[in-house]
Amino acid sequence: MTPPTQTTRNRLIEVAVFFLRLGFTAFGGPAAHIAMMHDEVVKRRKWVDEQRFLDLFGAANMIPGPSSTEMAIYLGFQRAGWPGLVLSGVWIGSRPTWLKPVCHSFSGSHCSVLS
Repeated sequence: MTPPTQTTRNRLIEVAVFFLRLGFTAFGGPAAHIAMMHDEVVKRRKWVDEQRFLDLFGAANMIPGPSSTEMAIYLGFQRAGWPGLVLSGVWIGSRPTWLKPVCHSFSGSHCSVLS
């Protein structure tokens, strides 16, 4: 296995930062995630063009489950390959699962902001 190049590493960091931020700031369910993804990956970062994003959106709506998670996983793969796929799925899909226990373990009390 060859070591990742600097470009691959930079793209992976870019994917990680974007989806971590999206996972923490996007509330409102898949519709809000998709709107924020569209703005960021089509208009600002230009990872994919408008038609590709719409094709993905149509395909994601046909697959059972939250379409925003499916789109995040695909966009992570599109940008940074298999590591990007895994990272984007973990960051956007598991935020609610691990945030509260971590907060509780460090604070020793109730995290009212997250409840």
